[in-house]
Amino acid sequence: MKKLGFFSLAVFTSLLTSVPYTSLADTSTNPRYDLSNLVYEGAFRLPKGEFGESQVAWGRGTITMNRDGKSFFLTGAGHQAVAEFPVPSVVSNSDRLAEVPIIDAPIQDFSVVMDRTQTENMDGIDQIVGMLHLDGKLVINAARYYDGAADNQDTTLIVENSENLASSDVRGFMKFQGLVHAAGWVSPIPTEYQSVFGHDYIAGNASNLSINARQSMGPSAFLVDSDAILSSRPGEYIESFRLLDFSIGNPLAEDLQNLSGGNDLWTELSEAHYGFIIPGTRTYMTIGNSAGHESGVGYKITQPNGRQCGGFCAFDHTDQYNYVWLWDVNDLIASLNGEIEPHEIKPYYYGKIEMPFESSEDGSYAENLIAGAAMSPDNKLYIVLEGADRLQSNYDPLPIVLVFDLFPSRTRPNAPADLSVE
Repeated sequence: MKKLGFFSLAVFTSLLTSVPYTSLADTSTNPRYDLSNLVYEGAFRLPKGEFGESQVAWGRGTITMNRDGKSFFLTGAGHQAVAEFPVPSVVSNSDRLAEVPIIDAPIQDFSVVMDRTQTENMDGIDQIVGMLHLDGKLVINAARYYDGAADNQDTTLIVENSENLASSDVRGFMKFQGLVHAAGWVSPIPTEYQSVFGHDYIAGNASNLSINARQSMGPSAFLVDSDAILSSRPGEYIESFRLLDFSIGNPLAEDLQNLSGGNDLWTELSEAHYGFIIPGTRTYMTIGNSAGHESGVGYKITQPNGRQCGGFCAFDHTDQYNYVWLWDVNDLIASLNGEIEPHEIKPYYYGKIEMPFESSEDGSYAENLIAGAAMSPDNKLYIVLEGADRLQSNYDPLPIVLVFDLFPSRTRPNAPADLSVE
């Protein structure tokens, strides 16, 4: 086990932007998460080749852990297929990719599930954007990448038997209240907060796809109950309650193209791929990637490396990085109580977060970005780093999975309530 192996606490704090923001409520006396507790344990690679109806290479990177902690589910290329892989007993914290182990072939091969729903895919949904293993079922949130009319309603399907991806019945489509604003990741609410929130899960999403009008223009948080998910039927809405949410009219940050040069919070290129409340703390962590905070964001431009962008991209192709946004749970509670609007909440901390194996070949920038993440039952954070493994195939790069321990002492933090890394 290696303490923040590739980014020490000093590096971590230098890469995070401190925001002078005061929580509006004091319902929870839990501390904000101390980032010095985060330990990089190591990484593992995924096997190349076709497995069933898809492959790992070029996959979206959406991941969720099996509730027994012994396996995980991962999306494949084409964004509609899911496979189950074993969690390895050994990971490597070597900085040489060749020394990072490749895990075994899938426990269950990739299976396309969206074409087996009870109701027709009228909205043309083609991207799996979030998953949750729940009560032996696999809950899948999905969206259409380019919903030009911003009018898609269907968001959710359920694989009834997660141990039989290939032939299980698939229930759906259902609709999350909040639609694509809500229907992305789904993570458990720690026990100590379930009575406060009155729900046991938190769902969220961000502006990760095309067409901003339908998305949250910043990481979101919606309360949802597992019973509501499990009892939902095709065509029905799954009740959710909005805590944190943004829109075109009320985005997390103005000047989304950063033409002013002063936007270091959220741009047209920012993506959040997972959000969760860290047990024993009052931190809601959202993690993903961002770009354009230094050079600005252009539209259909040619970057210095000769790449012609089909849409928005940073003026400088090296101006991209992995990113984190930390929110105070007390502010989510204040939103629940009607003391603050969901779009008025700001993260108390945000900025670049350096990942092992993120760097380009010349080491000049973060080429390999966070594409997915999930927390395991034993408080480990699994992060999917897109395209980081080019040793197995330079033409079909594969993601690698990084493993972090949130609490290396295996005890919850006992720091004072006002502790944060500044």
